[in-house]
Amino acid sequence: MSTVSTTTNTNGTSDSLTAFGLLIPTSTGISFVEISPPLSLL
Repeated sequence: MSTVSTTTNTNGTSDSLTAFGLLIPTSTGISFVEISPPLSLL
């Protein structure tokens, strides 16, 4: 099962192109942490 979602980054814009995520296994399951770096870091 997979989900596709867009989040609002710190710049206030919804950008799914610069967003990447990490799948982190935890004691309660697998957590998806989505990271949206500012464009200035790219």
